[in-house]
Amino acid sequence: MTVKRKWWIALLLQFYFASGYIYVGRLKRLALYVVFLILSIAMICLPPLKFIEFQTQATLLSVLQALFSIFFTVDAARIAYFEEEFEVKSYNRWWVYLLYWLLVIAIIGTLMYVTAPYINPDFFKSIVMPRLSIGALISSLF
Repeated sequence: MTVKRKWWIALLLQFYFASGYIYVGRLKRLALYVVFLILSIAMICLPPLKFIEFQTQATLLSVLQALFSIFFTVDAARIAYFEEEFEVKSYNRWWVYLLYWLLVIAIIGTLMYVTAPYINPDFFKSIVMPRLSIGALISSLF
């Protein structure tokens, strides 16, 4: 059976652990995304580099993660949009997505549990969030 892929389905699936790549049939890119995701989590545990300020390193890592995530999301939607009809594969079933999601959650959960004692606390301290008191926030609106 051949069907036309819908780009918006690939886009929505891509927001949940890049499962849009299963939808468009790009399993190697899916594996690349999972490796990227695991390395992103592991980067938090590494000690800071000696030649760069830690706040700069945390910012660069965050920007890099955001750019890669945007690339992966747009890539899956682009593939689905420009691709002609395709033959439905054996992995294009609802239970494959569910199994993949559970597997990724199990891997990330295990990775976070194992690496939690080694997470560099300076990573989270270096992220500066603007803070306003409630009064200042309300007065800034008027």
